[in-house]
Amino acid sequence: RPERPGEPPEAAWQRLVAAFPTLREQLDEAAVAHPPGGIRHTARLQRRVRPAAGPTWALLPHTAGFVDPLHSTGIAHTLAGIERLMRLLAAHWGRPTLGAALSAYDAALQRELDLIDALVAACYAASGTFRLYIASAMLYFAAVTSYEQARMQTPSAPDRLFLGADDDALLALVGEALACLQDLTRRGPATPAAVRAYEAFVETRIAPYNTVGLFHPALPNLYHHTAARP
Repeated sequence: RPERPGEPPEAAWQRLVAAFPTLREQLDEAAVAHPPGGIRHTARLQRRVRPAAGPTWALLPHTAGFVDPLHSTGIAHTLAGIERLMRLLAAHWGRPTLGAALSAYDAALQRELDLIDALVAACYAASGTFRLYIASAMLYFAAVTSYEQARMQTPSAPDRLFLGADDDALLALVGEALACLQDLTRRGPATPAAVRAYEAFVETRIAPYNTVGLFHPALPNLYHHTAARP
């Protein structure tokens, strides 16, 4: 997407490539093959629909909101939404309670999108410093593995929200981490002491959710598994 209003897609592409010498070197002799007619651009992909459900209708999660490809939450989130809707319709279809149930579905979906947005934002806020980025990614891995483990332990309890978005303590933790990162960004490059403090903060706070040895792999940043096990 061009960053300058009115800039043609081809010019925006050339400007982007020119800003990165290694990228320019790789693509210097490349030719545009698809789509026919040259490079295209699109408007902003992020979206969110409020409300995402009404008295007689409901949107699936990835239709209702898209934050970013980071963490690849789209398919899993939509499958969780389908499961919730199936149970909801089985229990309330044709009954006066359907509208209230769909309203609760919308509230849950918006809460899940809030959490996904914060998890993504934390990683992008930390992207200028690799160690900060690693620590911020641990927020997501702690959320997803504890969510998966809870599902395996109590598969008949579908009310748990995606990634644990119903856990107030988890939402508060992610919010605090994001606020800390935003404060660090405003101050300029993070000092080694600030990086260590942030790592310690995240490691300590995710402890109740850390079932897969996050922060302590046998090889730095390489994990044998990040899937939760019962």
